[in-house]
Amino acid sequence: MLVVCAQRHGLIVAMTRLVQFGRVPAALARKHAAVCAVDEALIVATRTGAAWRDVLAAGVRAYRDLGFADEWKLHHQGGPMGYEPRDFCVTPTTRGVVPANQMVGWNPSITGTKSEDTILARAGRAAEILTATSDWPTLGSRPAILERRAS
Repeated sequence: MLVVCAQRHGLIVAMTRLVQFGRVPAALARKHAAVCAVDEALIVATRTGAAWRDVLAAGVRAYRDLGFADEWKLHHQGGPMGYEPRDFCVTPTTRGVVPANQMVGWNPSITGTKSEDTILARAGRAAEILTATSDWPTLGSRPAILERRAS
């Protein structure tokens, strides 16, 4: 698991990528597909004006629907960011709404795997993924586990 929090001109972005040396075990592949689906649910729900707790609730529902109902409780799910890795971590009781032009780092995890990118919530548009890597394998719009095999 490679986790990066990088800073440029004071702003911080975060991203996580996973590498498996050899074939990805089926159980890990299943968990990673699920965590990517949770991440996608969080990203889609991140709209300006949306209540932070409602965005998190979309992720919690995805965890449940995918068969990992309690995993969200084992690690913080992320939140708004900019000059700090997270300004605060969103919880079910967080008040407030997603403002326009807010960077957000969701980082859902299921034991053994995680998905994380930095997104930008913009008024009237879908969230933009700022840390997308075009040369990395994907599951839908989320980074897959890169398999490195012995030659």
